Amino acid sequence: EINPHVRYCKTITRPHGASVVRAYDCRIFYLLSGRCSFTASDSTYLLGENDLLYLPAGIAYSLEYDTSAPIELLSVNFDFDQSHRHLQSPLQTQPPQSFVEDELIRVPSALPFLSPICLKHFSRVQSLLSEAEKEIARGSLYAREYASALLRQILLEILRGRDRKRDTEDHLSQAIKQYLNRHYTEDITAESLGVRFGYHPYHLNRIFKKQIGTTLRQYLIEERIRAAKNLLLVTELSIGEIAASVGIPEQAYFSYCFKKCVGISPSEYRSRKGVRYL
Repeated sequence: EINPHVRYCKTITRPHGASVVRAYDCRIFYLLSGRCSFTASDSTYLLGENDLLYLPAGIAYSLEYDTSAPIELLSVNFDFDQSHRHLQSPLQTQPPQSFVEDELIRVPSALPFLSPICLKHFSRVQSLLSEAEKEIARGSLYAREYASALLRQILLEILRGRDRKRDTEDHLSQAIKQYLNRHYTEDITAESLGVRFGYHPYHLNRIFKKQIGTTLRQYLIEERIRAAKNLLLVTELSIGEIAASVGIPEQAYFSYCFKKCVGISPSEYRSRKGVRYL
């Protein structure tokens, strides 16, 4: 079902940034050099050399980079089918308040390209993108059709990369979850987890939240409170002792976290449930 039409394919060194815009067609951005960040769908994507970002048509996004250090960004504007191939010239982005919904070239709902896709160190498609750019620049016979055929291969590589990334991220998140379940009593920080699992703390937290649905910090707190609830019911330990035993040495902070998670204080929880000793 993927039969793309390439409308624009070119490397730009000083792209417009900062302001939020929407595009009528789909976009692929491949960073050849430098660093930049895109914000779309309430997420920020930090791109370095050889990173790729796909954005579906109609999504609001913005680009930021250090203008004193120009970047090389290969941009592809395209549709997933040939229904609008008569529109050969690049379609200008618009600020959200000026965007005309009826002119949006929608992604077919059956295709797995309805959300942004960010792939790190994705150099496997660089030669394909460069060849497509050269074809469009030359304007030779069937150049646009040839570039579109190359783009179909690129899109399939993106799907493969996305699925590999999902498998890797799911495995990593489950490994972190198991580690926190076993070591919640220890002094654990995002930085220490980053060192242990070999990822930047920010990236690790983003992956964990996407896969598990909560942040590293919140999951760790909830695991500690879960253990504390059991200790409140089956031991005579004081609240301060229980706090320390589950990895929260400050009793005041422990009580704050407990009430936020459970809705009542530790002492209220113990008294309402009744103390049961083993």
